[in-house]
Amino acid sequence: MRIIIQESLIQNKKSLEQLSELLSQSPVSKQLETLSSSLSELSQAGNELSQQYQTLVTGSKSLSEGMSLFDQEGIQKITDMTTIKKLKEKDQYSGLSGNNITNTKFIFEMAI
Repeated sequence: MRIIIQESLIQNKKSLEQLSELLSQSPVSKQLETLSSSLSELSQAGNELSQQYQTLVTGSKSLSEGMSLFDQEGIQKITDMTTIKKLKEKDQYSGLSGNNITNTKFIFEMAI
């Protein structure tokens, strides 16, 4: 009886080895490996996308702050200092370079 059990165990072991070999060569096993690799790549790409999104958020915030500062320190100061007077066509205007009535449409007056 002991011999029968040993032979059965040996036969089962061989069967398991053959099954294991068949499974490792099956298309399903290869597809599972490909799927696992693709999921890993997708995870890495998701992490990189998240990092790039944070860079975009930081850059957008910095741009917004810079534009606000430019408005306060640049545009508002310039518009507070200047007055624009539109010329009428009948107005006579001449500058250092001569009569500019045909080319001049407005004059800047800066009060400092």
